[in-house]
Amino acid sequence: MNQFICFIHIEKCAGTTMHHILHQNFLNYFALSPDRIDYPDMTKEQLAKFVKACKVTVRGVGGHMVVPYVDYQEVISEPIFHFTFLREPTKRYISYLNHRINRMNFDWTFEEYIEKEQFFNFQTKKIAGEVNLQKAIDIIESKVDFVGFMNKFDESLLLLKSFFKQDAFNINYEKSNVLVVKKIKYDFRELNKIQQNQVLERNAVDQELYDYVEKNIYPKYKSSYNGDLEKDLESHLLSNKNHKFSKVRLNIDKAKNYTIRKLIFKKEIFH
Repeated sequence: MNQFICFIHIEKCAGTTMHHILHQNFLNYFALSPDRIDYPDMTKEQLAKFVKACKVTVRGVGGHMVVPYVDYQEVISEPIFHFTFLREPTKRYISYLNHRINRMNFDWTFEEYIEKEQFFNFQTKKIAGEVNLQKAIDIIESKVDFVGFMNKFDESLLLLKSFFKQDAFNINYEKSNVLVVKKIKYDFRELNKIQQNQVLERNAVDQELYDYVEKNIYPKYKSSYNGDLEKDLESHLLSNKNHKFSKVRLNIDKAKNYTIRKLIFKKEIFH
């Protein structure tokens, strides 16, 4: 039986690139994008409505609205494969601020951003629905099938491919949604000591979660890998060096996602 993919796209954790990889492998994979910054997490009822409204066999969904603490399995007949990527918390936190300023034209200063509580320990909240380290760990241990790391993206892709158990799964990619260096307004290393401590404090639980996965979970993926991971990684990097996503496929995906956004909001599935 095919698995139903649930990709938990945590902001600024290589999610856009991962969406493209999934699109190039699965025709009926859908990336669900929110239409506002304060988007709600997707309920199981909303997922059921979306799958029904698509009128095709949906192979999986992913996006910022997809979360593992909601029991989507109650409304999906196929076994669900949940996966996500984490990023070093301070880098993700600052990257998100730069993204909002440079890509989305938000007029935010560091001082304003640092007071926005909805962005504190963001990765933990995405997993657990609240700032609860143990709950997030329990969900990852019992429900999330794979957690990769952005700073080990290529290695993580190889490990992820082994979980999908299909040789045809193409993990080649070109980077997407990356800011050029000259447009980066804030850099953690250039913040003063007080500002750095503020960032660390607001991401303390995320750091504990990141450290736990890195120490206790990710090594298990590596030890269970069937093959020579180092050699396979070298081969993958070589084959991926000049890879470009199919422009035809990308245009199809853009058209499909535009249609989906109209479908989602016209039918008020997520309202």
